[in-house]
Amino acid sequence: MSQTLSLDQFRTAFHAGGLVSVAISASGGAFFITARSREGESLILGTTRDKKRRAFRDAGKAVAVMHKIGARRFEVDTSHWEPERTDDTRVRRPDAAERQHQAQQARSHDAWFRRQVQAALDDDRQPVDDRTVQARFAQRRAEARRLLENDT
Repeated sequence: MSQTLSLDQFRTAFHAGGLVSVAISASGGAFFITARSREGESLILGTTRDKKRRAFRDAGKAVAVMHKIGARRFEVDTSHWEPERTDDTRVRRPDAAERQHQAQQARSHDAWFRRQVQAALDDDRQPVDDRTVQARFAQRRAEARRLLENDT
């Protein structure tokens, strides 16, 4: 029986010397990172949350993960690889396009908002205090009332 490990657990076991061998194995259209422990147990790199086998559609990505873990020498077994089945491993996420669209809109709005704030900060006009503004508008209202009263 095999045990599924998260990336952190796999890395820890590797650095602690608990793994006898590590390999990238293909099955169908995906590649999986596997290992054999000192006790002879079969280990598989899994996803962090639900501990499912972590599948790589691209062998290069699996190699990059192995390199990041620190493994410089490992076996690669492509005897069960079926390149025509790579689409079988693709996770369909119709909501991803909508999320990306919303994220782009948020980035655009954030950029616009930051430009507005920067323009206000860069404005070299002298600020006008509230009392002066209130007095000016009171004067304008009084003038408008006077004009309205003269028209009637």
